[in-house]
Amino acid sequence: MDKFQGDIRKLFWDNDNSVKKIKEYIIKNKKGFPYLSGTKILNYWLYVMIQYTDAKLEDRQFITVAPDTHVIQASEKLGLITHDEAEKPNIREKVSSLWEEVFRDTERCPIDIHTP
Repeated sequence: MDKFQGDIRKLFWDNDNSVKKIKEYIIKNKKGFPYLSGTKILNYWLYVMIQYTDAKLEDRQFITVAPDTHVIQASEKLGLITHDEAEKPNIREKVSSLWEEVFRDTERCPIDIHTP
């Protein structure tokens, strides 16, 4: 509110409408964004900004999938990970990376699997 005169678009403009730069800025300034600085919510929030507002953000491929329980279960069913891997504590990072690999060099982005 204080930094951007109450206009979230200024955050986008100041960061060249770049998803990568916006994420870096929010993570670097976590105290100013206590509810957005978590990995899952930050990526989903950026997805919502693109999907449901007129925000024109570049480099959408940097919006990673939020590796919640459902995405982890789907990853297991699709054979990207094993059942044993799904039970490990660091599986969220691995699943996120795997979906980035799956969509590399395609027209889709990892966040595209969130809703399905």
